Amino acid sequence: MLYKNIIERLTKGVFFRNVTTLMSGTALAQVIPVLLSPVLTRLYSPEQYGTMALFTALVGIFSVVATFRYELSIMLPEKDSDAVNIIVLSLILNFSLSIILLIITFLFNERFTDLLNDPEISRWLYFVPVMVFLIGVFQSMHYWLSRKKHYKKLSAALISRSGIKGSAQVGVIYVLPGIGTAGLIGGAIFGQFVSTIIIVQQSLRQISSAFQKVSFKRITELAKKYKNFPVINTSHALANTLSSNLPVMLLTSFFSSKVAGLYSLALMAVMLPTGLVSNAIGQVFYQRISEAHNKKEALYPYTIRLVKGLFFVSIIPFGLLFLLAPSLFGLIFGGQWTEAGLYTRILTPWIIMIFLVAPLSYIPITLGYQKKALYIEIAGISAKLFALVIGSYYQSSFIAVVLFSLSGFFILVYSLTWIISLSKEQGV
Repeated sequence: MLYKNIIERLTKGVFFRNVTTLMSGTALAQVIPVLLSPVLTRLYSPEQYGTMALFTALVGIFSVVATFRYELSIMLPEKDSDAVNIIVLSLILNFSLSIILLIITFLFNERFTDLLNDPEISRWLYFVPVMVFLIGVFQSMHYWLSRKKHYKKLSAALISRSGIKGSAQVGVIYVLPGIGTAGLIGGAIFGQFVSTIIIVQQSLRQISSAFQKVSFKRITELAKKYKNFPVINTSHALANTLSSNLPVMLLTSFFSSKVAGLYSLALMAVMLPTGLVSNAIGQVFYQRISEAHNKKEALYPYTIRLVKGLFFVSIIPFGLLFLLAPSLFGLIFGGQWTEAGLYTRILTPWIIMIFLVAPLSYIPITLGYQKKALYIEIAGISAKLFALVIGSYYQSSFIAVVLFSLSGFFILVYSLTWIISLSKEQGV
């Protein structure tokens, strides 16, 4: 009854329509690769998927700091002219970092290739700065469109990026049989390029009218005013992206691109739908606990009710996944991907904990405990990386993935108990 009342209140008015528009676009953009994956896995090998996953991991790590998170502050100024000054600041930082990355790549390509243990990645390292730049531009325009409440345009850009990428990856293999990894990575670059052009065109008309008020002095003033974004927020964002992307890099380096490809598909196939549900629940939960906290209400009852609900909801689907994953992966993605189903089975306890804890992560934010949350994140990264190192020592990818899953599981168990305790002690 409580959640029914919350949903009824949330579904009224312009705010809900805007959220629905944006979420539907985001959901469709994330569903497209899931729907295309059974086709792609029959066109590309686990080794090729692994190289693509490695490329994506490298891009992910650098793109999260491409603008030093200043793009998040585009939403904050009262005047559009100040927001445009921040956009220019973000683009300058993004371009500068991309150029530095390109120079480093030219100087140390061979060393990076040896370190990553994937000869195929060598030529694609030069495209990492290109993708970082495109994503930085895309993100800056993303927040400008959000500021101007152009949610339909924003959704269109997100869908176009995912749709063009997937279509290119499928189509190119029929036009150029045997193209291999170039089809996967080239499709991703093409999709990002076209969607960036689209979102720039959608934004430029309004931005151009404020360009006359852009000045180096104002950019400097705003950079100082919003310095917490590069100083504080970047650390959180980098910790999160390292947690997601470093395992792919280390699995490639310690074992092979095939192992990284199997791990990548195992995680993508489960985490995308799980993340959609978890994020939606988390957003509603965040609204409710923020409201309760402002009214000095106890947060503990809401927290316990949500944990219990999530746990009972997760039992059947994750139980079936644990039992049937290897055979399901072989059936859906093709016989060469059966081992990815085994990885999914091993990762299931960790994924369950992510499903339980992710919506609750708003409690430390609401109560001002982001610093400890960051420390727990860093501890989790360290534990999982240590697990992969142990697996490498025994030269067993199976041991590496098992220890990786267990370490992530126990860190999240600690995080869950801490958050519940926090809601009980600080909830009034």
